[in-house]
Order: sequence, then C-alpha cells, then structure tokens
Amino acid sequence: MIFYFSGTGNSQAVAQVIATRQQEELVPMIQVDLTVPYLIKENENIVFVFPIYAWRPPQQVIDFIKQIEFENYYNHPITMIATCGENIGETLAVFKKMIHQRKWTLSNAYSLVMPNNDLRYGNIDARDEVQRKLKKVELELEKINQNLTRRATGIYQVEKGPFSYITTYVVGNLFNRFARSTHRFFATDDCISCKICEKVCPIRCITVSKKPIWKNSECTQCLACVNYCPKSAIQYGKRMSRKARYTHPLVAWHQLNQNRKPKD
Repeated sequence: MIFYFSGTGNSQAVAQVIATRQQEELVPMIQVDLTVPYLIKENENIVFVFPIYAWRPPQQVIDFIKQIEFENYYNHPITMIATCGENIGETLAVFKKMIHQRKWTLSNAYSLVMPNNDLRYGNIDARDEVQRKLKKVELELEKINQNLTRRATGIYQVEKGPFSYITTYVVGNLFNRFARSTHRFFATDDCISCKICEKVCPIRCITVSKKPIWKNSECTQCLACVNYCPKSAIQYGKRMSRKARYTHPLVAWHQLNQNRKPKD
C-alpha cells in the first residue's frame, strides 16, 4: 500500500515508481475516506511518500497518519520516503513519534532530493540540474525498491541538514502557525479562467469565477496552483512574476493526487 501526498508531482512520481515495482496499490492521501478502516493484506508493505514543507511533513500528512485506521494490521513494515529540496531536518523524529503513538512499526526511512519547486525564496533549477537530480533519484529508487522487495529493515538514509532541531521545531512550527495564509496569492490579468488552480489544490481552498479566489484557510503552501498555471498568472507576492515554474515531467495537472493503478 503506497500512500502519497504531492504538490507539484515530485512525491507522486516517486510513489508511482514504488507502486509499479512492488505491484502495490497507489493511494493519494487526500482521497482516502478516513471514516472507513483500510484493509491491509498479509505481507504487504506500507509506504508513506510526501514532500517536506519547512523541514516538516505537511499538516495534511500529519493529520492523515493520526486518523487513518488499518484493518488486519500486524507489525507490517512501514517505510517513510520524504522528498525535499535539500534536507529534511528532524522530520524522521517527527514521523517516528507519530508511528510510535499509533503502535505501528517503522522499518525504514529515506529522503530524496528532488528538483526545486519553491519559488517564494529562490528559483527553480536549471534544466540540466533538473535532469541530474531526476537521474540520481532514479538510481536511489532502484535501491529502495530492492530493499522493499527483500523486506530489509533498519535502513535510515536521510539528510537532516545543519541546525536540524531549529529548522524543524522552530522554523517549521512558526511556518505552520504564521506562514500558511493565502493573502499573498493573486492572479494577474494573464489568467484565462481555466480553473486548473482550483482543480489541483489538494485542500480545495481555491474557487474560480473570472479569477481565482483563495479562502483564508489551511493552505499547505504546496504551490501547485502557482506551478501548474499554464499562463504563469498566479503569483505569491511581488517577486515571482519573472520566475520560471516547475512541475514533475511525468505528472500532468489532471493526474495530480489521483488514483493510478500500477502497470502489470
């Protein structure tokens, strides 16, 4: 069972590779009915794939893990795969604590450096750098799949980065409390009212009439609306207008966070 959450396709692309190789069901977290227990098959791997926002799991991932109920769970191995721009801080510690509270078994954890998609504080990677990172991830996923196939345990290959406690427990907490407002998002006159932003928003906080309107709700700051806009009309503040956008080349907007069965 491969559960995933994705903003611009990086985590979804990783989850798709794992699901295809392991012949496991691919499940977007935002589509799961949390009122119904999820049946876990015998000898099934459970994998959580998600991006890192401000050196922490997205709040939607935290809420999902706290609420999901498994039927027929008996020490099934759980693997965490966190996609990031550079490092993940103390995300592993945060994840371990949640898993322990659910009385589940965490077997392995990995972090994968993906092409940058956060335009608020920088630019996307150059094309050759994107290709270099994706090629490296392809090789790393081969090793992860080998470990899953042979049921390896106790593998923790994560890049915490410098000052990891501060980045996760100070910066990350401040981000969740104060930086998730939607008030800095707006659309320029280049908007064509296509409603792609509304459709890719994982928590449905966007509605479009002539232009998108953001509700001042629990925005994930995933920037799916920004990066998937076909006209680059959606901005976050005044520094983004001339910046290029990034989405994973294998995940089109209509595929984002959708159920996709692994190939035979």
